[in-house]
Amino acid sequence: MKIFYYKISKKTCFIYWAQYMAGWSFNKEQSEKDYFLNIIGGLNDKEKIQLQKLKDFLSKENLGYSWLWDRYIDKPIKN
Repeated sequence: MKIFYYKISKKTCFIYWAQYMAGWSFNKEQSEKDYFLNIIGGLNDKEKIQLQKLKDFLSKENLGYSWLWDRYIDKPIKN
């Protein structure tokens, strides 16, 4: 019998949520985004600007997925 151990990273969950809320995701279901917005009560202007900056950052060529994968394995941000 195999035993599996799972590690749930708060940082990983947050960055996944942030990229999703920024609209930079292969899964762009508006209903799911609306679900989160309903829970948190919407976004203020500063939050919207920061999410747009994240989306712009992730949209740079050859950056987005590799940067996210590094976050998923808790690799430190160097730059």
